[in-house]
Amino acid sequence: KYGYGPLTRNHAQFELPPNSNLVYQVTLKKIVEEDYSDPTQQIELAQHKKQNGNDKYQHEWSNGHGMHKALHLYKKGAELMTNLLVSLQQEQENNDDNDNRNRELQEQAHSILLDCLNNTAAVYLKAKQYGKAKVAATDVLARDPNNFKALLRAARAALFDPAGTFEESDAALLAAEEVKPDSKELKQLRVEYTRRKRDYDRKSKAMFTKMMKSNTTTKDVDSKVGDAPEAGSKEETESDLSKDEIIEEVYTEGAKLEAAKAVHTEGDQDVAAQTIEKSREAPEDIMTFKGYLWKYRFYIIQLIMPFITYFIFTLVKDDMPVATQEEAVPVMGVSNDGEF
Repeated sequence: KYGYGPLTRNHAQFELPPNSNLVYQVTLKKIVEEDYSDPTQQIELAQHKKQNGNDKYQHEWSNGHGMHKALHLYKKGAELMTNLLVSLQQEQENNDDNDNRNRELQEQAHSILLDCLNNTAAVYLKAKQYGKAKVAATDVLARDPNNFKALLRAARAALFDPAGTFEESDAALLAAEEVKPDSKELKQLRVEYTRRKRDYDRKSKAMFTKMMKSNTTTKDVDSKVGDAPEAGSKEETESDLSKDEIIEEVYTEGAKLEAAKAVHTEGDQDVAAQTIEKSREAPEDIMTFKGYLWKYRFYIIQLIMPFITYFIFTLVKDDMPVATQEEAVPVMGVSNDGEF
């Protein structure tokens, strides 16, 4: 219980090796009967747990167990002082007279409670558990809104927490600047806040610009492509789109030539306008009809293939030469001679 076993411990200028033999010198200062109903003893016990937690935090952090030991001691000290404050407040409400001792005990318990919660936030900050550090600092601020250490730790936790916001950090920094505006630690944290906020704004602006360019490119492509026909592969889709664009462009150019011809020959502007208006509607019909042809191309080919085959067979049959009877006789003779 009182040794460190395989763990290590840092002292002022040296580190205690694992599994070291320890020699303790114990001095008995006083004998106190345990009476946890006595507020004074509860305060002394909580103070001892807080100091022991500080010792674990400073000298046993490197062995991996100092964090958990410190958190456990701070938690026990905070629980003792929370319960004591409740009992002292109830006692004060029951007694109408002004009890100075009760107020002094409440002040001592309140101070130790805030220290334990503040130290808990410091432990979580060192462990980079920023969400829990922010919760612990918020507990302190709920009891003491002007607690400078809690404001600094809340600002730092919100600044480094991925789930935190710059608004939370800035609010804590502004409140801390009202308490101690000349604090060196506060100024350093404000500089770090400004740097991170500037980098975040720059990255956000670059990302927004990139998204806007991407959306603009997508809209341009959609306006050029329109409703693409169904296809079985990427190459087929690209090929269809290029053909549709060519058809639309050719048809529109032809309509423009007809419109110009109409203006030249008849001088009628209305005829030209009607011709151009028809050119805008016609490509949609052509593209729709072509889309159906492309979609059902296999069925159409299967349907007309027998007619094409019959037509080709008829042409070939009509062009074949017919053998005469004189030419057929020698062939029959060769067959009968048995030369084969």
